[in-house]
Amino acid sequence: SRPGAVPYRYHLCDAAEIEQALQLGQAPMDDWPKRSPADRAKVLMTIARGLDAARAELTAWMVTDAGKAVREADGEISETVDFARYYGNLELCWRAEPRLRSTPLGTVLVTPPWNFPLAIPAGGALAALMAGNRVLLKPALESVMVARKLCEICWQAGVPTSALQLVLCRDSLASRLVRDERVDAVILTGATQTAQMFQQLRPGLHLMAETGGKNSILVSAMADREAAIHDAVRSAFAHAGQKCSAASLLICEAEVYDDPNFLRTLSDATRSLHVGSAWDPRSIVTPLIRTPTGALARALERMEGEEEWLVRPEISPDNPRLLSPGIKLGVRPGGLMHRTELFGPMLAVMRASDLGEALGFVEQTGFGLTAGIHSLDEREQQTFIDRSSAGNLYVNRGITGAIVQRQPFGGMGLSGFGPGAKAGGPGYVAQLCRYSEDPEKPPPFEPPKSWSAPDF
Repeated sequence: SRPGAVPYRYHLCDAAEIEQALQLGQAPMDDWPKRSPADRAKVLMTIARGLDAARAELTAWMVTDAGKAVREADGEISETVDFARYYGNLELCWRAEPRLRSTPLGTVLVTPPWNFPLAIPAGGALAALMAGNRVLLKPALESVMVARKLCEICWQAGVPTSALQLVLCRDSLASRLVRDERVDAVILTGATQTAQMFQQLRPGLHLMAETGGKNSILVSAMADREAAIHDAVRSAFAHAGQKCSAASLLICEAEVYDDPNFLRTLSDATRSLHVGSAWDPRSIVTPLIRTPTGALARALERMEGEEEWLVRPEISPDNPRLLSPGIKLGVRPGGLMHRTELFGPMLAVMRASDLGEALGFVEQTGFGLTAGIHSLDEREQQTFIDRSSAGNLYVNRGITGAIVQRQPFGGMGLSGFGPGAKAGGPGYVAQLCRYSEDPEKPPPFEPPKSWSAPDF
């Protein structure tokens, strides 16, 4: 939001300091792995209170680091508090079979992105800590201060500094961490190509990754069209489209696509969004983390086939990172706008003859993070649910956002790697442990075959 301003400076680790961090993660300098789950849970509850108390400061740093609008930052803090409370609630998220003994994996590397600079690093780090692991948190270099504040809150709550280390380094040194056998697992949120690279760097790596998405909203002829436009615009352009779950495909049944009133209303709703600085409370579309490059730049500069602008995006003359929303019509299957994640405020609109063809367009992307449908026909809703391969499905609502415990988050296809337990849901902490049979625990009670429950 303030080009050229330098709010702080930070120190990057060199190879010697990376080695020191790895050694510290192996040394028995604290009792964190040996503490009981109940003791670790108490620390997580203290972390939850610390996060809530620091809400104002954390919000300001998210605006500074990531250009987040205040309303987006505030919701992210609430999600982070929910992560701490949920992972700390043993009865909800960590039900082990009575005869199993759990032990931590060891050292877990958490590599989050910049776009959710608090909730995503906290979600991975707190789950790993709750399981008794030591954590190396390597945040994105665009959002260092938010990660630093998160670590400070955890340290003040009772997490030893040797159990949670903040490692600031370039990707070349991060690759060394991934390859090192002293790192027992990696939690990644980032690009699909990054997850594939990690697997190549170290075959057999215990990798838990939530990766990219090319997310769609299907609009049936049976939809409430104004509600569909409201949810599509919000899902596509909030945080400038810089969410892995953001809507980047609007696939409309022919009757909807051919309706000039629908397209006019979609255009008007998009143009009504306030584009500006993250420090301006009116702003819905805030600056990109960097000037448009790669696929986003190509999409801005190049038209394929019969593509045309419904809303032409513009770069602010005062800030090269500030890009207004763009909507392309006439997007054909197989093109850049159809199958490539752009990570910016760009929405591709496709025309489908029917729901079956629309679902085929979604499947062709190869991704499976979020998907939604707007239809008032319950039969179409059920068809969408039955045939969609995505981690999170939405019916008649926006397709961004997740709710800890009630709506855990994760992907399929090119959008997810690893065991598959979803963040904020049951099993996520458990996959960060090893299990063995505990001979000291008695077998669970089994009633005799002739036994029947009393009639109350």
